[in-house]
Amino acid sequence: RVHGRARPRRRGPRGVAPRVPQPDDDEPSLVTVFVANLPFSMSDESFKGLFGEFAPESGHVVRSYSGRSRGYGFVKFANNVQQVKAIAALDNREVEGRQISVKCAKRKADTIPATPVA
Repeated sequence: RVHGRARPRRRGPRGVAPRVPQPDDDEPSLVTVFVANLPFSMSDESFKGLFGEFAPESGHVVRSYSGRSRGYGFVKFANNVQQVKAIAALDNREVEGRQISVKCAKRKADTIPATPVA
């Protein structure tokens, strides 16, 4: 209670309903892996090189607005077989003094367009 009145429910940003989780949230990706605990000095090229023997289609280290690595990245493979081989070979491997974690990426839920609340 605030000043003797019931506290109003929060609805997120003004006039926008909160996001409702979709049924496919947290479903694992069949071709993309999430790599955590990367060295902050790692470049995109050396990151892709780490997965070179598994023929990645693409890969990048996630960076902040200032350009500094956030310590994690994503790699996309042509098929599930390559993804599984990469996870088995590289999970818990030490890279530049850090033990990396390689896991199936979870699919990002489609963003629901903001709808005004009546």
